[in-house]
Amino acid sequence: MEAGIYAIIGAFVGALISAISTYLGNRQQLQLRKVELEEQAIQERKRVQELRRKEKLQKYADFLSSYWLEEGYLSDIVDHLSIRQEGWSDRIAEIVEAKEHKDAIARLNEGVAWIGLICDNEHAEEMALTVSHSYDQLMDELIRVKKGAEAGSEVDLHTVSKRLDELREALRTLSKKLREDLQRADIHRQPSSGFG
Repeated sequence: MEAGIYAIIGAFVGALISAISTYLGNRQQLQLRKVELEEQAIQERKRVQELRRKEKLQKYADFLSSYWLEEGYLSDIVDHLSIRQEGWSDRIAEIVEAKEHKDAIARLNEGVAWIGLICDNEHAEEMALTVSHSYDQLMDELIRVKKGAEAGSEVDLHTVSKRLDELREALRTLSKKLREDLQRADIHRQPSSGFG
């Protein structure tokens, strides 16, 4: 009978040890899986942040390159207005009607909207609107001067030059704000060392 009791106690202790061992093993696997899932989530966040950063960089580059291209067109228009050699009006019309010019304007309008959506720097968004406003003022002044020149009036390009300088300055400031926005995004995406 004693052997039977020892067998029952042995079976109970064995089952208890087996249950504890299974519990500890499952608990360790669960913790390992949790760490694995957390690491996957971290990697996914990093991937999404990198994609967002690349998209921002591309949108900012498209926007600024379009503005600098447009600034070149405007400088050419101002040159034609100031020199007024034969055919100057036709050359201005060619610039205005050029596909590249129209494409640049479309990218600019799209860019202002994108900056409003993806930029984390509210000052950059305000500056993009300032650039857009400066551009509109310059275009209004160019149209006024061109019409006057076509009518044979004396052309005063002082206001046009002033507006072009304002646009250039606004573009430099915007470019700086967009770089700051990208740098801030880079700082936030760098891994923490855990030291503070």
